[in-house]
Amino acid sequence: MTDEERQDASRDAPPNAATPPPAAPPRITSTLLVAVALAGALALLAVAGPAVSRGAGSWADGLVGVGTGELERLRSVHGPPAEEDAARVTAAAADFGEGADLEVAVLRGHAAATFVPMVFRSLGDGRIEPDPAWVEAHIVEAEVPLLEGTVRCHERLVPQLAGALGELEERGLGDLIDPEQYGGCWVPRHILGDAGRALSLHAWGLAVDLNVDDNPYGAEPVLDPRVVETFERWGFAWGGHWRTPDGMHFELLELRDAPREPGH
Repeated sequence: MTDEERQDASRDAPPNAATPPPAAPPRITSTLLVAVALAGALALLAVAGPAVSRGAGSWADGLVGVGTGELERLRSVHGPPAEEDAARVTAAAADFGEGADLEVAVLRGHAAATFVPMVFRSLGDGRIEPDPAWVEAHIVEAEVPLLEGTVRCHERLVPQLAGALGELEERGLGDLIDPEQYGGCWVPRHILGDAGRALSLHAWGLAVDLNVDDNPYGAEPVLDPRVVETFERWGFAWGGHWRTPDGMHFELLELRDAPREPGH
């Protein structure tokens, strides 16, 4: 059974006073207070860094949080094409046709810099249509341990997904993953199918849902901790840690060639 047959359903001045007598300590003048406040504000701006700007239009931001090791989670932001997207959008328009209302999605977060932006158009019902050329270049079908048939995911996710599942199999823990409850990987849609929200990492093929019937969105997760620990060492963040738990959901947090050692 392929991912296309298993569409994911599951799915923040002091008042002036008279000049003090010479023996009193000097007062802080209002001019000095203003200077101190300005210096503090500039220091805060320096720490925060420049605001992200990609042209006109409002942006829909994704969920922001941290994962294993306090790394910043990946999130998708999108909006009207900016100047730097011109060549990419022009190429995509040839596939979509004239007059298509195109947007550009980019990733933010710890591992974001290695991923190519995605041109897409919204279908209005929570689903999107990504640029076919982007899909052909980055979405692949592969066989991985423990899951029946093939999965369809981003090419960068597959090695780590296979690694985590393969480790579970080698440790004799394969029965903790029910292949009949595999909920999909690449599902081109907005978060929770809500067109007013950011794109889900499923739209990028960078998330996978496992044991979906036992771990519905919003319910207390029952996924075995050994599964969670294994996936986290292989560079995934688990949705079961979130304020609104999503115990079926694992998403890419960091790119790894091998898992971290247990306990690290």
